[in-house]
Amino acid sequence: MLNVDEIFSGRASLRALDLSGFHGLEELEYKGLSSLQELTLDGCSSLTTFPRLEIVDVDVNVSLPNLQYLSVRGMPQLKRLPINTTSLRTLSVSNCSGLEELDCKDVSSLVDLDLALLTSLKKLTLPTTLESLLLWVCEELEFVDMSRCKRLRNVSILGCTRLYVETGGRTDLSHFIPKSERTFAEEEEEHNFEDAEPHFQDEKLDFEDEELDFQDAKPRFQHEECGIH
Repeated sequence: MLNVDEIFSGRASLRALDLSGFHGLEELEYKGLSSLQELTLDGCSSLTTFPRLEIVDVDVNVSLPNLQYLSVRGMPQLKRLPINTTSLRTLSVSNCSGLEELDCKDVSSLVDLDLALLTSLKKLTLPTTLESLLLWVCEELEFVDMSRCKRLRNVSILGCTRLYVETGGRTDLSHFIPKSERTFAEEEEEHNFEDAEPHFQDEKLDFEDEELDFQDAKPRFQHEECGIH
C-alpha cells in the first residue's frame, strides 16, 4: 500500500498531487494531506479500491477536506469510488471498466462531472449542485435522474444506448439529449400516440375523378428567344 502520508511527511501544505502512471499501486492512503486541492490518479491500473475521501463526522479528522479536483482514469480494476465530501467541485472518471456504481448525491459542492468509457456502470446518482454533465459510452447505464439538478445547464450524452433520462419536464435540457437516449416523458408521449385511434381513419381521399392533363399545357418559355448571337 502506498502511504502518501509517509512519503510526503512534513508537506501538509501540498496542494496538488499527480500520481499518474503508478501501475503497481493497489491501495492508497492519504490521511496527512489536509491542504490538498488537486489529485490526479490516471493510469494506476492496479488500484482496486479507494479510501473514502471524507468521513462526515464532527469527531473524526477528515482525510482530504479541501480537495476540489479529482481525476481517475485508466483503472480497469477499480470497483469502488466512495465520495462523500463538501469541497469537491470537479470529478473526472474515465476508462474504468470495472466500476459499476457511482453515488454523488451527497457531494454538495460538485459542479462538473465527466464520465466516459465506464462500460460496466449501472447506477449513477447526481447532486443537486451539478452544472455540467458529460456521459460518454456508459453502455450499461439505464437511468439517470436530472430532475433535481436545477443548476444543470450543459449536458453531453453519447453512446449510452440503454439510457433513460428523467428531466422533470425541463424542456431546456431536451435538446442536449440525443434521440437514442430518450426521456421518460418522450417515451410516454410516444406510447400514448400509438394507442390513440386516428380521427381521420374513415376519411377517403379520392382522386379518381380528377383529370390532371399536362400534355396540352404549353411551357411559357418555349417561344422565348435568347438574344445571344
